Amino acid sequence: LQMARLAFPESERQEAWRSSAIDYSLNAICMPADITSDKVVGGRPLKDRVRGANFEPGGIQEHHGFYHPGYIGWPLAYQAYAYLMDRQLPESARNPDVYLYNWKYVFDRLKQATFANGRFVHCAGDDWHTYGYGNTQFFVAALFAAAHFGDADAARLADQWLALTEYQQGLSG
Repeated sequence: LQMARLAFPESERQEAWRSSAIDYSLNAICMPADITSDKVVGGRPLKDRVRGANFEPGGIQEHHGFYHPGYIGWPLAYQAYAYLMDRQLPESARNPDVYLYNWKYVFDRLKQATFANGRFVHCAGDDWHTYGYGNTQFFVAALFAAAHFGDADAARLADQWLALTEYQQGLSG
């Protein structure tokens, strides 16, 4: 939706796209407290926009019946993209309070579940970390956190994950 807003600035559907982009974004990284919150984000109270919590109160997400760090990278990456696209719109069409709502809190939690080399800790003991599922999205989020928030840990994690990826590629020829 943000891409459509940028690509078609004169479209009669701009306001519909904007409203839907806000709703989708606020529901992408939302906590249980957001469902009943009177806090105004994107021009309306959260309780009028958020339909259900995708994250636990502690900023983690359950998927497939367990804590799954790989799936947390997706909304972080897409919300970073949405924020950057929002910054390209005319100031009157922007929603600076929307796209990073809960973002840093969730990102900081995800960092706690990340090894020093940038790979995720998979609590379920599965093999998903072997091929780095979700790390490609985390890489985008880490670069964004480093640039936007000045997060030194994020910069280090992105650098180490890239170094590990290069190492693995070197092993396989």
